Amino acid sequence: MSNVVEFKKLGSQHISGEAICIGCKHEFVASAPVGTHELDCPQCLGNKAVFKYSITRPDEELFKCSCSSFVFNVTRNGIYCINCGNWVNPYE
Repeated sequence: MSNVVEFKKLGSQHISGEAICIGCKHEFVASAPVGTHELDCPQCLGNKAVFKYSITRPDEELFKCSCSSFVFNVTRNGIYCINCGNWVNPYE
């Protein structure tokens, strides 16, 4: 169990669950403070991991990039995928 990180004392609320790196596709279990969107991948050490099952409202549609990422940056110029960099328009 050398990959297990022990938490001394959690001072805030955390969520945990299955995660996947959208860069190298490594799957693992993660825990992070509520509101965390990007996780560090223990395999490639990149910051492109996300929880596999997003917390979404049942009345909302979840958008997914063609590269399988659910994480986007919103800028003044538009919305782009943080994994592949493709610009997207979720309203088309």
